[in-house]
Formats: sequence, structure tokens, C-alpha cells
Amino acid sequence: MAMSDARRISEAVGSWLHLEFACYRGGLFSEAALKAAVGSVLSSFPIEVHGARAHAEVRHDALGTKRRLDYALCLRKDNEIVQSVQVAVESKWAGSSYCKTENIAQDFMRLMLVKRANPSAKCVFLLAGSATNLASVLSLPPFTTNAKSNVGLRASQTQTRITFDRSRPTHIAAFTKAIQDWHPKVAIPAGFLAKSYGLHPQQTVVRTVRFQAIAWEVISVATTNLDNASSW
Repeated sequence: MAMSDARRISEAVGSWLHLEFACYRGGLFSEAALKAAVGSVLSSFPIEVHGARAHAEVRHDALGTKRRLDYALCLRKDNEIVQSVQVAVESKWAGSSYCKTENIAQDFMRLMLVKRANPSAKCVFLLAGSATNLASVLSLPPFTTNAKSNVGLRASQTQTRITFDRSRPTHIAAFTKAIQDWHPKVAIPAGFLAKSYGLHPQQTVVRTVRFQAIAWEVISVATTNLDNASSW
């Protein structure tokens, strides 16, 4: 069975972190350090458009002129704004000052807007870091979840549909700032469907794995827009 792009990225990055740590280079880890690993795996994907390459800090028309994707596999000349990408990746390093709920929500908002503009694109959110810091981040919105549906993004290998709902405290905590930031400049999708591909490497019984990665793919976005965005 073919491996999904999101799973390939998360397992490649998680394996790279384990290798680097085993080579005593864990002290160099940061979000910036992910560029080498993400760039390497993106560069290995079969391209759909001749000349497409892995790029960092990509400006996409769906995001306007100021906001950028962390990484994308696309055809781009110099620093031009692109209309289409094959793969889009937003990343966060667990434990960094930027790995906060509101910034993670911004990443998902970017991926939603790119997915709506390019339905065939693979849009991936990557979270990596120490196992301890990852556990802490996954205990907070937008990942907080329980048995109820439409609460948070699950870390298990399942699909989760998020429909923005102000009656849910988890949604208010996770998405309010992102929705306010984008509205009314763009029409915001009413929600999205995402799938996680689990933590990699998997933790051992005696907890010898120090660094891990996990990814979610934004599989689809709602065809309707958030009709009460101004009230968030």
C-alpha cells in the first residue's frame, strides 16, 4: 500500500530526528533545523509539473502578499507568488516560543485556504520536537479531544472533522484569533477534515525515544463559509 505524503513526511522527519540525536546533534534542534529534513523528503516526491522543486517561504495567491507557506513543492520562479502547489507544509517545533495554540491555528488556516484554492494539493501540518514537549502541546487546543465529535484534532490515526462552533470552548480557545485575523479579508471555510498519521518513532515501553514527529493532512475543507465570523 502506498504511503501518504503526510505520513511520509512525519516518518522521515521523526527518523531524521532520531538519527541526529543518536549522532549527538540534538543540541542543534529547532524549527529552523527542520528545513533540511523537510526539504529532503519533499525533494524525493515525484513531481507532477515539470520544473517543480521544494521551496521554503512560499507566497501563495490564496494567502495574499504577506503570508507565506513554510514549505511547498511547486513550480516557482525567484520569489514570485504561486497559484498552485503540489504539496504545502506548515511546521512547528514543540517547545519553541512560536509553538502556541493561536499560531498552530494560523497554520491550519493557511492550509485550509490553500486546499480550497488547490483541491488536489496535499496540505500537511507537521509538529516535531521532544517527546515531553510534544505531549504537552497535544494536551492543548486545537488537539484537545475526548469522546465527543467536533472538539479537537486527534493524534491517533483517524480522521477528524472540525466545524467551527462558538459553543465549544476548545474552538474558541484554538481558533478565535486566527478567524479574527483573516476576517473580513477573506471568506473563511466553515471547517475542515483532517487526518493524523500518529507519532513517529513510536515510544518504547521504557521511553527511550527522545524526539518524535507527527503530521495531519487537511483532506478537505467545507464548501460553505463561516457565516458568523464577525461574532468571533
